[in-house]
Amino acid sequence: MPSKFESDPESVFALAFSLKLNAKRMRRLEKEYTTMKTKEKEDEIELRRLRTENRLLRQRVDLLEQESSNLADRLIQGQVTRAEVEEVTFAIKRELAAVKQHDLVRRGRDAKRDSETTPAAAAKAKATTTKATIPVHIILVVLY
Repeated sequence: MPSKFESDPESVFALAFSLKLNAKRMRRLEKEYTTMKTKEKEDEIELRRLRTENRLLRQRVDLLEQESSNLADRLIQGQVTRAEVEEVTFAIKRELAAVKQHDLVRRGRDAKRDSETTPAAAAKAKATTTKATIPVHIILVVLY
């Protein structure tokens, strides 16, 4: 059509003016065109709204992913800290047991050495040991 219009614009205008259009049909076409344009604008508005909502939702997802990552890091750090504390506690308990064992062995050696050196100390150690091993109900019977 554009090439025909450029070559002979008079014939195109003559053809347009010669057309006889029904006024009723023209109103109906105008109404359809208006309806179509209104629908396009509504669709455009809805599309803009959906794009905005989508952008906001993507931002929210990014924030939630960052928060999830931070929480995972905190959880892992807490587990590492707890494991370190348990390791230190285990080492301290092991060291305490070794010190107790060493103390018991030293006390035993000291008591044996004392009992071997003086007979009075041996009797005293034996009496102390005997007192500790006598049941309470026997002591009560002796006292009455």
